[in-house]
Amino acid sequence: MKINKLEEEPFLIRCKKQNKWGFRDSNKKIILPLVYDYAENFSEGLAAVFLNGKYGFIDKKGNVVIPLVYDGARPFSEGLARVVINGKYGFIDKKGNVIIPLVYDYAVAHFSEDLAPVKYNGKWGYIDKKGNMVIPPAYDSVDNFSKGLARVIINDKWGYIDKEGNLVIPPMYEDAEDFHEGLAWVEQNGKEGCIDKKGSSILSVYDEVGYFSEGFASIKQNGKCGYIDKKGNLIIPPMYDYAGNFHEGLALVILNEKYGFIDKKGNVIIPLVYDEATNFFKGLASVLLNGKYEFIDKKGNIITLSAHDEAKYVSECLASSSAPLSRKYRGHGYIDKKGNLVVPPVYDYAENFHEGLAAVGVYTSKGKYGGVDPRYGFIDKKGNVVIPLVYDYAENFSGGFALVEINGKYGYVDKKGSIIGELYIELSDAFKTRPKSKL
Repeated sequence: MKINKLEEEPFLIRCKKQNKWGFRDSNKKIILPLVYDYAENFSEGLAAVFLNGKYGFIDKKGNVVIPLVYDGARPFSEGLARVVINGKYGFIDKKGNVIIPLVYDYAVAHFSEDLAPVKYNGKWGYIDKKGNMVIPPAYDSVDNFSKGLARVIINDKWGYIDKEGNLVIPPMYEDAEDFHEGLAWVEQNGKEGCIDKKGSSILSVYDEVGYFSEGFASIKQNGKCGYIDKKGNLIIPPMYDYAGNFHEGLALVILNEKYGFIDKKGNVIIPLVYDEATNFFKGLASVLLNGKYEFIDKKGNIITLSAHDEAKYVSECLASSSAPLSRKYRGHGYIDKKGNLVVPPVYDYAENFHEGLAAVGVYTSKGKYGGVDPRYGFIDKKGNVVIPLVYDYAENFSGGFALVEINGKYGYVDKKGSIIGELYIELSDAFKTRPKSKL
């Protein structure tokens, strides 16, 4: 009997220096040289790389496994990678074999519930992983399937179809979201509300309605926030400036810039006295009061953690998208050569300064529907926000311009934050239209 020794694959992460990309290990040691014009992180053992205007894939030894012949490529997911040649999209496997022909005007990079949206002859439909057209292209726009249903647009109105292509909920909404806890947020005639999977309206009387979490959703009316249940009953009247999702039975609320927590009956469990607070996670929340960060339990008692337990808790928070950390743990700021703190450590992400500006990012938790969203922008050496943190991704300035991503499209901004030229779906197209250096 032969026993094979299991060898752990090396952990590699992409890195960039002087506009060239390569890969380093967890100790910041360069493992694969910085020779590419762009690189994606490794996914399923391969990484998409971009050089001399073309994409291909390399393995963790730096071997070119799939030649650099594509105009665009996305990371592998479930054994397939989306690629582009001459504006046509398809999918290849890890050997470079074409599994789904490059015939589509556009294809979403990832399959969801075994189907992927594709655009063909100006209309959208869905294919399976073998390339079969399961739902013919008949829609103006579509989204991924979620819990058996997908949002589609016909004549500028949103509706929902099932995985057989049946129109389950007719297109009648100006906007719509995926289903959460059996309900979906929709907007109709300027009002927001929720519907069930049969299309029955739960309510449509509020200015804004959030996602349901633990049976409740936040609503906004006349500038104030409260909560409703799944039947549309107003459980907690709109009285707060902000009302977050419920987590572990409590919801974070803000009034007059003070943070606290309420229960599902609207009782104030932890008074609104804090200058900052995070959602509860594993029974604890981080709060800021009088310039000092503390942990509290669900009764508002201060909990002191050992250094080891605090580090473990922070690590667990980082691994959970529902547990954003307080600014205490973001930890990215700037000091001068004398060690003086110039920009406080309030950012989740911070690059070195280039041409007088630095790309910085934070993870927000106050999105309309909850959740954590990264946002990037630029600051100057005094810490002033020169370009607002509104981008999904941003690179440092080079030659007077910086690459940014917003709403799934790529382009360049100047130092005033103005977008130069067009925004492109494919990163490679943005590269080809990079503005000439101002330097």
